[in-house]
Amino acid sequence: MNRVRAAAVAALAAVAMLGTPVAAWASPAVAGPLDSVADAARDGGSAASLTVATVDADLSRDGEGDLAADLAAHDDAQAIELSEAVQSERPDVLVVTGVDVDADGDVVASLRDDYFAVGRGERSGIRYDYSYAAQTNVGQPSGTDLDGDNVVGGAGDAYGNGDFAGQRSLLVFSTHPIDTANVRSFNSMLWKDLPGNQLSASGLGSVAGDSIPLQSTSVWDLPLRVGGQTVHIVATATTSGTSPADALRRADQLRFLREYVSGSASLSSIADDKGREGALPAGSRVIVTGALGQEAAGTAAGQLLDGTVLVDPTTASLSELGSTWWGTAMARLQAGAESSRVDADGVGSRADFVLPSTSLNAVSSGSVEAIDRAGSTHRLVWLCVSV
Repeated sequence: MNRVRAAAVAALAAVAMLGTPVAAWASPAVAGPLDSVADAARDGGSAASLTVATVDADLSRDGEGDLAADLAAHDDAQAIELSEAVQSERPDVLVVTGVDVDADGDVVASLRDDYFAVGRGERSGIRYDYSYAAQTNVGQPSGTDLDGDNVVGGAGDAYGNGDFAGQRSLLVFSTHPIDTANVRSFNSMLWKDLPGNQLSASGLGSVAGDSIPLQSTSVWDLPLRVGGQTVHIVATATTSGTSPADALRRADQLRFLREYVSGSASLSSIADDKGREGALPAGSRVIVTGALGQEAAGTAAGQLLDGTVLVDPTTASLSELGSTWWGTAMARLQAGAESSRVDADGVGSRADFVLPSTSLNAVSSGSVEAIDRAGSTHRLVWLCVSV
């Protein structure tokens, strides 16, 4: 149990004692009550368990190819920090966001072979025989003035904010084979084509509005075969922008995820990048993971975590506390303990999630510090499910 989580649990216990009333490049190649049963499932007690983790690695450089060059020296401090966290938790599936991706696959290969697979101190290396990297919308020029600075060109006018293609994108590593023939991605889906979209309120002109894709990075649906069952890893990173248009786009990105996972008929005419239409079949085994932003934690009806499609095991134990003042206080305390990022001023936020569908059984969850850069820390968050 990490120190932050332990503090939250201890505080909860203390309150209770007082009786007070969280074209593609392909390379096939939180705290909470569930921890008490973590060891059995993660140490082989369950023949069909799957541990999925995500982390915003902040592995980005200013120039195209710079990250690949840094990693090639085999001594990049940031990548070593990341690998130590990965080796500590040893997830079966790892989704890394905030990482520069190159078409040659050098970044994928280097992280896999030169960092994750190489033991650090007392930690043994972990081998990911399967990986997936694909082109995203980051750094793809729109040809229009998306950021409203009256100049066409630059990072702010790309379909996903970035100076070059693949900057601050995502990678997936897996110990299980990825069914690449049935992978689905959604780079080309237009924002205006999402039923009920909020594009009209974004302030974007008609030219920009007609061409902008919904996804600022992409959504990847990666089917894995685990324990005789298919589990869909739906990996993404929502837009990190702060403009009103970004907020609306992010809200619609989250709504797309909910409708895709739920099998909503509203997506029946929405096609992926290979032209296959529709959402996942209702009742599919799904884990949605990646950098989803703070808004993803909302629990109002119709939102990603309203409990009808996806569940949040890290806060499930607080449901019985209701709306009492101490229940609310404990919910806030636990939410603080679940922060996946803490800035240099010590302000925490929960932006990185691993969320199972209601068709999966959550066994355990947790997090560990993975990156400390200029006083800002990012945590690797993980979830174990039985399949």
